[in-house]
Amino acid sequence: MPLSDFGRKTMQQTAEWMKRMPIQQIISSDLPRAEESANMISQATGVPVTLDPRLRPLNVGALTGQVITPELKKVLDNAHTSKDQPIPGGESYNDFMNRYKSIFPDLLQAAQNQNIAVVTHHRNLLALPYIFHGQEPKVKGPPEPGGVLALAKNGVRQLYAPPASIAVYKEHAAS
Repeated sequence: MPLSDFGRKTMQQTAEWMKRMPIQQIISSDLPRAEESANMISQATGVPVTLDPRLRPLNVGALTGQVITPELKKVLDNAHTSKDQPIPGGESYNDFMNRYKSIFPDLLQAAQNQNIAVVTHHRNLLALPYIFHGQEPKVKGPPEPGGVLALAKNGVRQLYAPPASIAVYKEHAAS
């Protein structure tokens, strides 16, 4: 599924912001929206994209594309508490974490010699404080769509939020 019009708008704003960043490589999830996002950043910066399936989000199997009802929310919550229990048709949280963490040595090695940008998914970003700081994994939180985060000593820190995302979130908060 490609980016929505809103997704393209936010990613265009993010790509424009990233023009100022001295990056030499973009590493992206190989799923369609992440790849499209990475290619937009590549077009703005002239930096090549490398696709890697280890950056995919938690495989929610049979829940993919479904509206999250209270019953399905329980299934997802259970995946975060019973970390070895696979989601029907998908993977367990621990399987996701092992896959996701397997790219970190490669990212750290690449970052020794160049600045890299990583394009991944919301759930992956929410897992960073768990991986690096042992904090309980979250299912909600920043960044907004198209946002840019940095990993800091005390968790993740948002560096950039596209104006389109900020406007949408303010509108939802006001209603």
